[in-house]
Amino acid sequence: LFGVDDEALYRHFRSGGRFSFRSALPPDPDPRIALACELLREGEDLAATLPPAAAIERLCGRLGWTAYAGARELGDSRAGNLLKAIAATRTFSGEGLDFGAVVAELDRLTTEGYIDEMSAQPGRGGAVRLLTVHGAKGLEAPVVILADPRRERDRPIRFSIDRRGASARGHWRVIRETDNFGVVESAQPRDWDEMEKAEKAFDDAEKTRLLYVAATRAGEMLVVSVWKQGKSENAQGPWSALAPFLTADLLEAGADPLGPEPNPLRVLPAELEAFRQQRGRRRSASAVASYAVASVTTVAHAAAEKPAWESTGRGLSWGRVLHAVLEAAMREASLDLRAVAANALAEEERPVAELAELLRVVESVRSSALWARALRAKRCLVEVPFALRVAPEEIGLAGALADALLQGAIDLVFEEEDGWVLVDYKSDAVTAGNRAALVAFYAPQVALYRRYWERLTGRPTCAGLFFAHTGETEWM
Repeated sequence: LFGVDDEALYRHFRSGGRFSFRSALPPDPDPRIALACELLREGEDLAATLPPAAAIERLCGRLGWTAYAGARELGDSRAGNLLKAIAATRTFSGEGLDFGAVVAELDRLTTEGYIDEMSAQPGRGGAVRLLTVHGAKGLEAPVVILADPRRERDRPIRFSIDRRGASARGHWRVIRETDNFGVVESAQPRDWDEMEKAEKAFDDAEKTRLLYVAATRAGEMLVVSVWKQGKSENAQGPWSALAPFLTADLLEAGADPLGPEPNPLRVLPAELEAFRQQRGRRRSASAVASYAVASVTTVAHAAAEKPAWESTGRGLSWGRVLHAVLEAAMREASLDLRAVAANALAEEERPVAELAELLRVVESVRSSALWARALRAKRCLVEVPFALRVAPEEIGLAGALADALLQGAIDLVFEEEDGWVLVDYKSDAVTAGNRAALVAFYAPQVALYRRYWERLTGRPTCAGLFFAHTGETEWM
């Protein structure tokens, strides 16, 4: 993807580099590899901080894909198709799909051929567009030609729709058309003659509406095609209603004695500078937050003092590994947990020597009474993300902003007959001396989870901390 050859990859590895854009680069790295890591980190940040459509559009701009597509063979179509795909991401993003789901939808659209060819300049001048009358609704062109004046074949009316009530009712006749344009009728509704007359009046009115649409698309000139059979002077065809007016003289506007005003000379440097200033003002305005975003963890720990408990020495990445394996184990009991655990350790770049300890902790959690209780529940959810609109002062963010979005993810949620149960896993080393301090530190976080889950579901909720180190649950 980044044009890095095998020799450069070998030198990168021998100088201590890792094949992960999250890792630090070795001294004097290959500029292609350095650029690749920078772009991948930037892409990951965009995907994590922006809606999917905005992240993809920003990344396309960062990589210059639209310009690159336009510079290649059939560049107009290539760039147009890319712009159309980006427009599709906005639709998917607006429907609530996350980044991965949007990418999967784009892959499906391209592999299954659902994205039609589109020019990058669909509205450019000097082009002839062929449209149906329905497709021309809402559009305008300097010159419009109402083409194909052939008389429409009178086809039999097969159904009638009664549109007078609150809901429409349809009535169908059973007929078969023969080769010589005849009709063989098998059955028809009662009072069909009246129904047929009403439906024909509706069809005629619809043709008049379409004729109005067709005739009002022209900005400067309308060309009407009509068809006459033999020596008859009677015009026929879909546009024949306009025929009586085609021979009338057109009113002409008086000539302007001064002639058209010349186009003023454009001062491009001044326009460019004005545009840059306008762009800067708009960017500055759009960069000002209109609402606050906070996580439950940040809000809960903002005013709390972290206690000096005994450390396992494993750090936050150990907690992420443990959470990932417990999530997988609860989602699918038949998984090979050894493989899942090994992959989780590798993802966090932790030593494989920790695999045995990780599996021991996971098995102790799975054998706990809380785990069995969750498996018996009506519904059981893991790693549940949520976002809730709250008043800023409600979470200690009172200030200039009038709105706030509170986000969080709950490790384990299960529903019982009398309400919901929330559980937050903790991987800290617990001793008799630090247990109270740990509970006091984490309690506000769990209390927030409980309060807002009750608000979201409208059902009673209890919550607790589960210490994986001891297998004990502390209910709040």
